[in-house]
Amino acid sequence: MDLATDPKIQQFMYSVKSEQTQRQYMVLLQYFFESVNLTPIELFSLPVDQIQDMLIDYIMELRGRKLSHNYIKSRISPVITFLEINDIFVNKKKIARFYGEQKKTVKDYAYTHEDIQKMLSMSSLRQKVIILLYSSTGIRKSAILDLKLKHLQKLEDLELYKVTVYENTKEEYNTFCTPECTKTIDHYIEYRKLAGETMTKESFLIRNNFDFNNKRQVKDPQPINYSSLVDNSYYRPNDDKMLSEYQKAIDMLTIDSSQRLERKMHLLQQEKNQIEMIELKHSSEMKKMDEKIEKLMIMYSQNPKLGRIKPEVLKKKIGLGKANFSTK
Repeated sequence: MDLATDPKIQQFMYSVKSEQTQRQYMVLLQYFFESVNLTPIELFSLPVDQIQDMLIDYIMELRGRKLSHNYIKSRISPVITFLEINDIFVNKKKIARFYGEQKKTVKDYAYTHEDIQKMLSMSSLRQKVIILLYSSTGIRKSAILDLKLKHLQKLEDLELYKVTVYENTKEEYNTFCTPECTKTIDHYIEYRKLAGETMTKESFLIRNNFDFNNKRQVKDPQPINYSSLVDNSYYRPNDDKMLSEYQKAIDMLTIDSSQRLERKMHLLQQEKNQIEMIELKHSSEMKKMDEKIEKLMIMYSQNPKLGRIKPEVLKKKIGLGKANFSTK
């Protein structure tokens, strides 16, 4: 059964915003219709109660495979949405009671630098980009799927990328990645170019795996594909505020200790340069002041009558501005 050519499925896909979600829904709908062995039109011809019973039977089949509550829910949700788009409304509360107990199967904890460094040491270049993007930007799993080169803006002076996430949707926002992540992205892009891939602004940042020596694979980039759910709301500070706050966290988000040291040395050099510029400017101003005072002393020695001139007039004459001195 090829759902991709079904008119009802094609119509439904127009209601789904993200291309990635469309691909995900197509797979999950395919699983369901293969299980019930019906076409969409055949399913719609059945009474709602019978359709609801089929959904529950499908859930029980999935539970029989020892699948988790959340996974079963993710398999059923697109089917229910597809039905609702076609004005068929089942009892979702009743169906949800069959998902089974929601259990926490993994103990969550924050990854340390050492944990991430171990992952990086065993990863391919593409995997390193993914890991560093997640660790340094905080973007959701699904966000990385639709990222293209046009969504990256390099801030050359800071050696990092500004990343636009969920572009042209109500969830759109900007974030940043560390210099460490930026270098890894640049290496990954250069590797793909070297292999022979034609890179444009529309190229996906993360593509499918390919054999470097297989030119057919190289020249046929495809986006990566795995399931995820996206939340609806985000805090939206302005870019300047977010960049300022992000810079404070770059060291903590950088995994490689040598990269952190390199950045620290860079910042120290910048601070040193700023101090030297201030000292140079101060030295130049003091030299000018000394020259003006010397000029004033010469004028006094040559013409003692200057002592009777008002200080304001004399200051203006020699360019001392608001310098404070008195005459006797």
